[in-house]
Amino acid sequence: MGNAVAFDTYAAIKCLKAAGFDEVQAEALSDTIKVAQDAHLDKLATKRDIAESKADILKWVAGMFIGQTALIIGSMFALARLLIGGH
Repeated sequence: MGNAVAFDTYAAIKCLKAAGFDEVQAEALSDTIKVAQDAHLDKLATKRDIAESKADILKWVAGMFIGQTALIIGSMFALARLLIGGH
């Protein structure tokens, strides 16, 4: 994912140590956060994914509109034939 923001483990460790964590604790927590972040990046939707979904939805809506219109027009012609032919 090209637009992902990298987790700065160095800054995190520095911050955790300033808050009272020792070196081992700070590194362990920082590594855990990094692994968790990396594991979920592939599940995030991108703008491209959203654009593709929109395009697919528009195609389906347009197709359904055309199909529904054709059905209504066909029904009107069938009804007109029945009414005209019945006289």
